[in-house]
Amino acid sequence: MRVKQRPAAIIALAAAVAVLALLVGAPMVPARSAPPFLSWTVRIKDASLALIEVEGAVSGVLDRTFTFIAPAPEGGRALQPLGIAAFDCCGRPLEVGGAGGRWDVAAGGSDFIIRYEASLIIEDRYSPEVRGMLSRIGERRSRLMGRDCFLIPQREVAPGIIVDVDLHPGAQVASAWESVGNRIVVPGADDLPATFIVTGDYRFFSESVCGVRLVLALGGNWRFEDRELLAVVTDVASAGIGLFGSSPYKKHLFVCDPNPVRGGRGFDYYGAHFSATVLLLLDPRMDRSALFDGPMALVAHEFIHAWNGDAVRPADDSVLWFTEGATVYCSHLVLRLAGIISEEQQAAIRARIGERFARNPYRGAVALAEAGNSDLGDKDMVNLLYDGGMLAAEALDLRIALETGARGGLIDVVRLLYETHPYGTRVGEREIADAASRVAGCDLAEFIRRLVREPAPPALAVDVSS
Repeated sequence: MRVKQRPAAIIALAAAVAVLALLVGAPMVPARSAPPFLSWTVRIKDASLALIEVEGAVSGVLDRTFTFIAPAPEGGRALQPLGIAAFDCCGRPLEVGGAGGRWDVAAGGSDFIIRYEASLIIEDRYSPEVRGMLSRIGERRSRLMGRDCFLIPQREVAPGIIVDVDLHPGAQVASAWESVGNRIVVPGADDLPATFIVTGDYRFFSESVCGVRLVLALGGNWRFEDRELLAVVTDVASAGIGLFGSSPYKKHLFVCDPNPVRGGRGFDYYGAHFSATVLLLLDPRMDRSALFDGPMALVAHEFIHAWNGDAVRPADDSVLWFTEGATVYCSHLVLRLAGIISEEQQAAIRARIGERFARNPYRGAVALAEAGNSDLGDKDMVNLLYDGGMLAAEALDLRIALETGARGGLIDVVRLLYETHPYGTRVGEREIADAASRVAGCDLAEFIRRLVREPAPPALAVDVSS
């Protein structure tokens, strides 16, 4: 951490003011106390029941009452700690009260320990009750999602939260944050919910691309060589960082596991991203040919979300078509630039998306700005958002190319949003239209409005033969 150096004149002035205050009898304002320090330890309580024990130690406490809350879930249930209890440094029990996802520890201004258990049983990723949870506890390997495990303090804590993972003794632990042994250092409390941790029987690989460290954690048995998937991840990352010029993160973690839900209402391939972590749930039946075809767009899609989704975030659901659709469009471009798919394969992928969109029962009835992916059980609505969003992004790309003589396009819009907005900025339709208009050199706000606000805009007419 870089510390600002205070000029000597300012230090001297501060000393003089302090002396003057003592001479005239003015009350001195006490120095602001340092925030308390927080650390967590996670252990397996019962692997067969997917039950973990979580223990938090809070040091340097001055508060009479210290409050924790369960992080807000992104669909599905929130963390429900079992048997929550707190103790002072001598092991004496402390009172824990509160309700509605809030727990108040009667700390009395002293250090304390909080302890509870959490159940991480998951039956179906796509059911409303559990779809927000992505943690898995197993006999041989485990992955943890922060929001499934950790309560969040409702006051400022010191940066650098220590998380010790004691799930599989002696096994390597990996996270997008820096780690040593089984210890991970999370930058701050706001980062805890999106912290993703893997340990146990994973095969770990590390590469460096454009000054960015890539770590691949691969679990399960596959019909391809581990290094083949590593090559895809490395090539995708290189092409993606090349498109946007830099990465929002110094380290990216890719976690690959077999997808437990296939066919029916589910998806054979599923991906998710959390800050600098990409989770890939792939069909275990896939062979190595899929590493050189459309399914690898999943890798590119989740990686590109580091820019369009994390660095630049949707202000509300009405612009998810851009967050998801533009990312789909860019992911196919990245695969082609990386040499993973050919131009012919890219055209075939686009044709399949167009055909699926043409058959979607919501097409013509639901505008893209009204589509959403919060209910993963509605496969047609999810496809409307992603397929329609991709086609809308394509239409925007073609319109900008037309206005600029092919000197600008959709990539420039995403890059401009990334470069001109601080990390974590939420953008809406206005900001997206402003960026597109700036790249195109003309006002595209009405074009975008009609594209996503009307159920069947002419610009989304699908010609699958072209």
